[in-house]
Amino acid sequence: MRFHFLPGLNNYQRSVLIATALSVVAIVSYWRIGICALTLLAVCAVVKIIASKKIGNPALSKPARICLYAMVAYWMLYVISACYSQNHAEGWNTVAIKVLFLVLPLLLIAGDTRYVTHQHLRGLLAILVATLCIRFAICVALSVWNCLHGMSATEAFRWNYDPLGLHHNYLALYILVAEALLYVNLVSTIGIKRCRWIRWSSVLAAVILSTYLYMSGSRSGIAALLLLIVACLIHLAIFKRQWVVALAAALFVGIFGYGLSHISDTISDRYAQTAEELSEGTSSDVRLWLLECGLETAKQELVFGYGSGDYELALKESYIRHGYIDRLQNLGSHNQYLETVLETGLIGLAVLLIMLLLPTAIAIATHRNWLLCAAPTLAVMSQIFFESMLNRQMGVQLITLLYCIMIVGLSISPTCNLSRHE
Repeated sequence: MRFHFLPGLNNYQRSVLIATALSVVAIVSYWRIGICALTLLAVCAVVKIIASKKIGNPALSKPARICLYAMVAYWMLYVISACYSQNHAEGWNTVAIKVLFLVLPLLLIAGDTRYVTHQHLRGLLAILVATLCIRFAICVALSVWNCLHGMSATEAFRWNYDPLGLHHNYLALYILVAEALLYVNLVSTIGIKRCRWIRWSSVLAAVILSTYLYMSGSRSGIAALLLLIVACLIHLAIFKRQWVVALAAALFVGIFGYGLSHISDTISDRYAQTAEELSEGTSSDVRLWLLECGLETAKQELVFGYGSGDYELALKESYIRHGYIDRLQNLGSHNQYLETVLETGLIGLAVLLIMLLLPTAIAIATHRNWLLCAAPTLAVMSQIFFESMLNRQMGVQLITLLYCIMIVGLSISPTCNLSRHE
């Protein structure tokens, strides 16, 4: 019997794509399962390299390799940081958390991705969006179940956080990346009649995910989403010259957002409270305390930082001086840029920014579809401003896999387009 699943590919190629798809599902579902799925992906790649006795990926362009080397350099920086930290255990723990920045790029450099097509990338996008939509459907079902068992509808649907237990800021990261890729998919089909169903399904998925983000109670996620929406509207109006569509989209977003804020006032109340406290100069927002102490501490070791094992101790001393220590649940800075400066100094911040921005810069320089890299990069860079995403597996797994997929996409064709009409 002939095997028709993923036609044109051998069993190894199918296994890698299946493992990648499972990794996307697992990362969004539960990070511990994500480790297992990514390990399976790594094992598939290593077995193929050993069996073929060939090392080197002919599909990767030189710019794509540079992007991968930047990811490795970011990881190596933390190895160095762990060496000059006094708390070596904590320093090497951070190195272990970020090890995917070494493993996945090296596997891409050593492997072979010539069989990867835009259809495969579209499939990964669909899997990411579908998994998040299924999570949302399960959360709604749980709320309905609570309603049927005596809880009021207002209380049952007032989530504040993800009912399935995922940290709301990491959930926001996943949703923002999905929204960014949905926009790329949407824009690439404008004016093509046979792709009308793609446009409307993308809009519907974006609405569902935006609702999920709002109900999960992530203020940082809402702020990052608004930034992403503004950037998309500017791109639509100026670069695509779709002024009417941009105005209609802005009107729809305004009405939709206004409706959500009146259905559930959790986020609007929290924003209003923060704004009032800021105006009175008596903010109780923990993140503002963290930012104040983090900036003060970073100035003392600006170039090389304190080391990934020692920066929390330095922050703790600042929290004690300001009298915040008893009101904080953890010692992190909740800002990846600031935390990178605290760990590895301005040198580390420069490497981080290069790693994040290089794919987009190369896409522009090589006349490829820069939006495919720019949109998810904006989503990532805006959300890590509010959370140290790269110090937990929940953030590291998605960001490393996302950037590896983008880098592979840069090497597929000059257009690097996710649309079906390419």
